[in-house]
Amino acid sequence: MLTMAKGRRPEKIRDTDVNQSADAREAINRRLEYGRERNITEAVLLNERLNRKAHKGWDSAEVIRSWRSSRL
Repeated sequence: MLTMAKGRRPEKIRDTDVNQSADAREAINRRLEYGRERNITEAVLLNERLNRKAHKGWDSAEVIRSWRSSRL
């Protein structure tokens, strides 16, 4: 981090019209978007790893009916 005496900004910085708040917001939004993309990618990979083929003769409708009937 660069420290300077109060009120002494270099000419290059003083003369540019930079909206630092907007730049900070954009940087934060880019980072959040990267995080979302990464989470989605991880979720897809996890889903692929956990995905299994059903056994022959497996009837999901029958299993769901048995769960529903057991709750009543």
